[in-house]
Amino acid sequence: MEHSGTVHHINEEDLLLAVSQGSYKMYSVLYNLYLDEVYRYIFLFTKSEEKTEDIVQNTFLKIWEKRSVLVNVRSFRSYVYKVSKNLLIDELRRNQTEAKILFLLKPDSEESCERSDSKIIYGQYYQILQEAIELLPEKRKQIVIMRLMDDMSLDEIAEHLSISKSVVKKQFYAGIDLIRKYLKFNGELPHAISFIMLVLLGAG
Repeated sequence: MEHSGTVHHINEEDLLLAVSQGSYKMYSVLYNLYLDEVYRYIFLFTKSEEKTEDIVQNTFLKIWEKRSVLVNVRSFRSYVYKVSKNLLIDELRRNQTEAKILFLLKPDSEESCERSDSKIIYGQYYQILQEAIELLPEKRKQIVIMRLMDDMSLDEIAEHLSISKSVVKKQFYAGIDLIRKYLKFNGELPHAISFIMLVLLGAG
């Protein structure tokens, strides 16, 4: 890499100090130095160029936003891996959450019909989720329905609605957050609500 020669003449401690004080030029040095390395690491888990790019960009954005703490960082390599790993875990958990919600919103699936009592339980969960979704603002509700019920990807929704993917993503997760709050404060079936909240939070 062309930037590597420059970095060799800069002590990492001085580099991090400069970035912590707001030097975007030195931040660019760090970015260029570790970009490919972090990308390869994240891609090993996501196997998706799009998701990897999102996580990597969010990693370095977060580092810049929290640059003041860099003055106390002893190893930037360890730090950047820690930040990217946490964002990766968030993404994987979010994917699991979406998969579980999609399952809950399909009460007539083969799995849920294996036992009649399970079918009734999932029917109750489905009704609660439907009530929560109906309370969302119109645009947000549309996005949540397209993602959860129509099983459309964020890219497909963005294209269909002629808006950016970032807007779709923001609206979708804001919708999930409101659903979670509704289930927590307004539900009538405590056990079902507790279960669905765990699903929405990616637990279990």
